[in-house]
Amino acid sequence: MSLINKQTGQTAREILEEMNKKEKNNLKKRIYRIDHYYFDDSKASNRECLLIEIDKTVEELSEIIVGIEFRLDELVGGNIEIQFNHLLEILEKLFEAKNVKEEYNYVLQKTDLEHDGEEINYYATKYDLDNVEVIKIDLYFNWEYNCGNRYKEILAKYSNGDIDKLLLSFKEEYERLNEEFRENLDKINE
Repeated sequence: MSLINKQTGQTAREILEEMNKKEKNNLKKRIYRIDHYYFDDSKASNRECLLIEIDKTVEELSEIIVGIEFRLDELVGGNIEIQFNHLLEILEKLFEAKNVKEEYNYVLQKTDLEHDGEEINYYATKYDLDNVEVIKIDLYFNWEYNCGNRYKEILAKYSNGDIDKLLLSFKEEYERLNEEFRENLDKINE
């Protein structure tokens, strides 16, 4: 005789299997893939993206990233996206992120543009792989999602000396990139 849950209609065995599956999923390591939709092919995306481990929720990491980007825009201006190596440096130094791209390189092909994951929200997609959960945050959609009503709140929260100091250490590089961008734009408009 099998016990049956009257509300769900599940047998005790089914409930235990579901609980074991949930417990197993909770033991999975979570890593984040930080990417940008402007990469027009998977090879470029896989080469340039970040894979990090950090003890933050999707929402917390999303806010940190966009706060850094808002601050970069305030300090440097222009039409330049944050460089992935700079974002990684800030996340490692100030938010205890760990670069795990070498260790988890094999997940790149399973989480790129050619693979659909489970959409979490406007800017994040979840890929539930065998031994790791990968959350992909798209920088463009993250910016778009957060740049409205919360812009001032997020900007104020991430306007601090440590972030500013690191961003300003990259200022010359961004000024050069801005100049190159303007020159290329002028050539197009000629």
